[in-house]
Amino acid sequence: MAPGINLGNTLESLDTWETPPYTVSKETVWGNPAANQAIFDAYAAAGFKSVRIPVTWTQYADAQGNIEPFWLARVKQVVDYARNAGLYVIINMHNDPWVIPDDAHSEHPPARVSDGQAWVARVVDAVMRSPDWDSTAIFVTWDDWGGFYDHVAPPRVDGNGYGPRVPGLVISPYARRGLVDHQVLSADAYAKFIEDDFLGFSRLDPATDGRPDPRPTVRENVPQLGNLVSDFDFRQKPRAPLLLPLHPPFS
Repeated sequence: MAPGINLGNTLESLDTWETPPYTVSKETVWGNPAANQAIFDAYAAAGFKSVRIPVTWTQYADAQGNIEPFWLARVKQVVDYARNAGLYVIINMHNDPWVIPDDAHSEHPPARVSDGQAWVARVVDAVMRSPDWDSTAIFVTWDDWGGFYDHVAPPRVDGNGYGPRVPGLVISPYARRGLVDHQVLSADAYAKFIEDDFLGFSRLDPATDGRPDPRPTVRENVPQLGNLVSDFDFRQKPRAPLLLPLHPPFS
């Protein structure tokens, strides 16, 4: 199947201005053209043997998990383009493990922070009520620091460096109670945690992962980066759910 190439930023694209489920394809909202036969023919002509096609599913599914028929048909059409070109196909679930609110609940201006907090509480409460709670780890974080002043300069680890600090929460039946983690952490720590669990400590390396990857280093391996495993005690009895009100009263 080698060499392979990645079809990126099309079928996994998200439209943060529209609340799922999407009723039309969003594959061009990140600026790339819609997938077509010519793209896959060019891959084959360039000598590639396989193609990875990242796809988001939950953005096109209703509350019961039923995926919109038009989206199933579109994904099949794109896979058929690749097969017509003689390529092996790897379909990769993308964005589905990340639960991202729409702009109205994102805590970005002019949205209300309280609406975003209620949105997060609703998602966490739903997981706690589910049969999967005993094997769950939820990481809550923010993509911006909100404009607040940070008196600590971020450490420099490579050409990209780290940015200002943002909050992070770990919610799990195995999370250490009352722990304040003082490690240096970044979004790379989430990838490191997942890779350690599911790839046997292997890393997604820009030099070998077979897709456009502009990272200057394997960020999960920088020595300053902490390890989120320290936030858990997997030997303890799973903690019972603690359901929170969506709009707690003021004290």
